[in-house]
Amino acid sequence: IANEIDLGKFDYLHHFPYGSRRHLFTGRPDGNISFARFVEESWLVHTRTKVRDTTAEEYEAILRVRVLPLIGSIPLRDCQPEHMDRLINHLRSLKGMGNQPLSPRRINIILLRVRSVLDLAYERGYLEKNPHTWVTLQEEKRPHVDPFSFEDREALLAALPEPEKGFRKACANYWKNYFIVSFDTGLRPSEQLALRWAPDPKEPERTSYVDLERQKIFIRQGLV
Repeated sequence: IANEIDLGKFDYLHHFPYGSRRHLFTGRPDGNISFARFVEESWLVHTRTKVRDTTAEEYEAILRVRVLPLIGSIPLRDCQPEHMDRLINHLRSLKGMGNQPLSPRRINIILLRVRSVLDLAYERGYLEKNPHTWVTLQEEKRPHVDPFSFEDREALLAALPEPEKGFRKACANYWKNYFIVSFDTGLRPSEQLALRWAPDPKEPERTSYVDLERQKIFIRQGLV
């Protein structure tokens, strides 16, 4: 092989007719690649160009735990509707928090990742037909909205710990202020926890998110 490479006569398909890089020499990606390998070598690399690293890690964990043990070894070109049906029924049988079945919302979060893997495989030529429609999303029922009343608000604030000396006093005041701001602004917890109260010394151009003089709070980011 080394001599053929030196002479410019190396024939990959002759030596490795079923090699993992076969598609580079046949003009078409090899659909024989397993679902799991495509996720690792292509889908994850592509996903990291679009989302934050923490989000990509979450997506990877979803696939590794919930999907790959069931269909990871199947070659992409051999994927059939029956595989997707089996996966969906498997997810519906799993237990989540409180030993309760996974919610339709949670199942759909998993299935959307599977759809995105199949979409990319089709776009890059690993599949002649996109099996996107084989992945049937579950019907999600909107939860009943039962917001706090003004009486609930006052009861919650009144039930917070009374301020004490030292550290406990600081904590008690913190939580009271936290919930007052939550009720009166409607901020999400992630937005409230990410508020910047003073300019960042490392990035002086990024100012505080709280303007006490104008009584404004600016939402710039969330803390996950």
